[in-house]
Amino acid sequence: MKQSVSLRDSAFRLRARAAAGLVTIFRPTVRFFLRHWIRHDELVRVRQQIRYLSYAELLRRNDLPSDLSLYELSIFSQNGEDGVLWEILSRLGIHAGFFVEIGASPNESNCLLLADLLGWHGVFLDASARETGELARKYAASPHIIVVNSFVTPDNLEGSLQSANVPLEFDVLSIDVDGNDYWLWRALKKYRPKVVVIEYNSALGPDPKLVQPYSATVQPSSSVNFGASVTAMEALGSLKGYRLVHVDTTGTNLFFVQDADSYALRPHNGRLIRHRVPNYYLYGLRHRGMLDPSFFLQNPERPSPSDR
Repeated sequence: MKQSVSLRDSAFRLRARAAAGLVTIFRPTVRFFLRHWIRHDELVRVRQQIRYLSYAELLRRNDLPSDLSLYELSIFSQNGEDGVLWEILSRLGIHAGFFVEIGASPNESNCLLLADLLGWHGVFLDASARETGELARKYAASPHIIVVNSFVTPDNLEGSLQSANVPLEFDVLSIDVDGNDYWLWRALKKYRPKVVVIEYNSALGPDPKLVQPYSATVQPSSSVNFGASVTAMEALGSLKGYRLVHVDTTGTNLFFVQDADSYALRPHNGRLIRHRVPNYYLYGLRHRGMLDPSFFLQNPERPSPSDR
């Protein structure tokens, strides 16, 4: 019996030494792999950028300069908003100004281009202490950027802007809060941005005016039951004196400008852009889950004249 135990112990020690030897041999390879491994989501983003450039070249060859899809390109934004925003501002003759972004990240946001490359003044607001903490550290030495950690609601929105000394007429408003976007824009009364970039839910389709009920809590970003349809957003914008000029090709964001400025930006394919479908990262991705039409308010109450 003792001999058998001894043999088993010897075999175990041999296997342990062999395993340790293999770890020693392959450790540099494993380290190199972990250090230089390109994640799948990064490859998806690279493919997205290539598709933006290819699409732009195709549109250029067909001489459709009025189509803002030609300008979709990401530097800091997620879905080509940087390029579209740059072109809209160029056509409006706005080269320096003030922005407000509700729902922001230090690495990927719609207004980072304005803050980091163009030197604009602006305010970032977000409910996440982690995101605003990183933004605050990033812009600690900048006198032009204000960072506010706050869960923005229709009731505190204008007070938050006033506390941050936002001018009543500023240049760019971006809203991306994964749900309450419609209600925040609806609550904006005294302030009139020249350009509005706002998230919507393309899975709801173009026709029904659907809006999620207001939520007093932060919502998970993975649910398909969120936000508002393009038709509901367009109706709200019209009542406020704005015209829809672009819907990005991923079906994520809407771009509005004031009616008086829209003559230089009217899309030649207005019907097409209203029929965008979820195509996140230009990779056919969409939110998970089943769409529940009963969750949404249909034809939400008409904003009063004071909402203009």
